[in-house]
Amino acid sequence: MSTWEHIVQTLALHCRSYLKRISLLLFLLLQGMNAHCSESGAGAITSPLAKTRDFWVWDLNIMPPGFRRASATLRAEGKRSLIYVEDNYYGKEISPEFIQRLKLQLEEKMPSGSLEPDTGIISFEEKLFGSLPTKITRDDRLIVLFADLGKFKDTQFDGFFNAFDQMPDAEAFKEFGQHSNEANVIYLNGFRVSESYTVGVIAHELHHLLASTSGVERENWLSESLAEGAMLLTGYYGDQGHVNHFVENTWNISLVSPRYVQYGPQLLFSAFLLDSLPSAPGSAIGELTHMSQTGRDAVEKLFQERTQTPLSFDAIFNNFVSYVFDQSEQKALL
Repeated sequence: MSTWEHIVQTLALHCRSYLKRISLLLFLLLQGMNAHCSESGAGAITSPLAKTRDFWVWDLNIMPPGFRRASATLRAEGKRSLIYVEDNYYGKEISPEFIQRLKLQLEEKMPSGSLEPDTGIISFEEKLFGSLPTKITRDDRLIVLFADLGKFKDTQFDGFFNAFDQMPDAEAFKEFGQHSNEANVIYLNGFRVSESYTVGVIAHELHHLLASTSGVERENWLSESLAEGAMLLTGYYGDQGHVNHFVENTWNISLVSPRYVQYGPQLLFSAFLLDSLPSAPGSAIGELTHMSQTGRDAVEKLFQERTQTPLSFDAIFNNFVSYVFDQSEQKALL
């Protein structure tokens, strides 16, 4: 395996090309999760930290990615988060008002369609999936960095979590030719698609960061399914375009794939898990996150423990397909 193949499989790179967003029948699948956030929010506070910080950022205009140094300014600070913005985006794509609303959602309040609306995204996900790591930094707060991540051909990159940030920079460079910011960082492209979509990406990538502390290297399809589940539990439904594309191309897009993940089937599968095992809301995603099993065996174990009935993954998958058709038929009758 080449170094770059290792990087692709190790990191949770959240890359998506723009897809036309049209409403399809399956939008009802989690209609209640598609709630708008409050327009009110707490303002940024004065920080004792350095106002400006240089970050290593992937340059995704080329493949494999290069690196550049991005100078970003701290625009908001909370008990569990720090929000930095590269200066050329602030006041334009990233407004002060958006930063205030984002801080509120990270720290205090999720949308009404979330599992716990009066809890911030970070505290909620830490409770369900584990604490932010402290092995590389004493300040375990989440850094959300808005920067220019680049564009490769026709593909835009929404954001990602970089596993190398959990290594000392010298070690990451010596062993993998990568750089580390030695912090808990989620990278967001400064162009922003929409507010709810952007916050949904943060919720998705935060799950990857929290799950990385277990040391379990899950199969990519399951890892992305769980991250999509985290996005749904926090009240965001930003991947309608991927569901649309999957519905129109089911013959060549699979749920279980060794490498490429399209996100449409992953989102639907996470919804199926939440609806099929509802006795403890959210725990299906949390339990899978903490399991040592890495793929289909993890799903089989979860269903056996929760239903007291041995089920093969094939049987579970058949139930998943029936679930998707049932949801679309219910929407058609409305």
